[in-house]
Amino acid sequence: MTSLATYNPFMNRPTYKTLVDLPVAERAARMRLPEVRDQILGEQDEFTGGLGPMMGMMLGQAVGRLFSLAFPVDYEPDPSQSVKALARAQGLEPLHYLYDRMTEGDGTTFFALLGNNFSEGTLEPCREMLLDPNSVSGLSDAGAHVMMISDCSSSTFHLTHWVRDRTKGDRVPLELAVHKLTGAPAEIRAWIREMKQKGELWRFAKHRRGRWLNNRVEQDHRRIKRLTRPMLGFRCFWTAKRTLAGIEAMAMLAKGQVRAVPRGDMPAQRSLVQ
Repeated sequence: MTSLATYNPFMNRPTYKTLVDLPVAERAARMRLPEVRDQILGEQDEFTGGLGPMMGMMLGQAVGRLFSLAFPVDYEPDPSQSVKALARAQGLEPLHYLYDRMTEGDGTTFFALLGNNFSEGTLEPCREMLLDPNSVSGLSDAGAHVMMISDCSSSTFHLTHWVRDRTKGDRVPLELAVHKLTGAPAEIRAWIREMKQKGELWRFAKHRRGRWLNNRVEQDHRRIKRLTRPMLGFRCFWTAKRTLAGIEAMAMLAKGQVRAVPRGDMPAQRSLVQ
């Protein structure tokens, strides 16, 4: 998701950075001024590193696949309603069209980037996964992506869109949706017990029922995805364990959390690592 209140394609532009501390409504009003609009749209991104700027650049590159989330929300919009298609119909650049729509009114308009599961203009691939007996959809991550992905609305979306409101394709039976949110996650605990009894899983392994606690390997806030993507991921838990342990150790050193090694003492840090 993107808006002036979150990550957006303009956040790396120098002029936008001078406005970022203004309240959203005031920022939108300033951005509507012709001279400010021309200046922001005429600038190049100045990337300074970090998750936020990286998301801004990604959104700028994928602007053509953005769709408006203005009420009433259409969760399976026709491809003709994409920013790219609407901009082309008006003879505008997609980024320019998005700028004008995003700065309208009080600047609270949201847009959604509909990606992999919507590549053909339908959520039917998601429905197929929901119907698969081996899928579990009640274990979403509700904490790490609140600025860009609404993970925590997964359960609500199951019952509203898939069960009640969907019009562009078949719906999902209520009984199945409830099972996916409750029964299927519960069955995982039974599988874990069985695997421990068979010796297929370490007997002290724990299944954390807190959604975000199961997400340790992902390590979003340490930029692990960006570092491991070129090597196609961790491939196995042993590699993940060693890699994450090393990065976590270096982070602790940098923060001065190792008692025997003062923060900023590079020789002591080097000695400890060696």
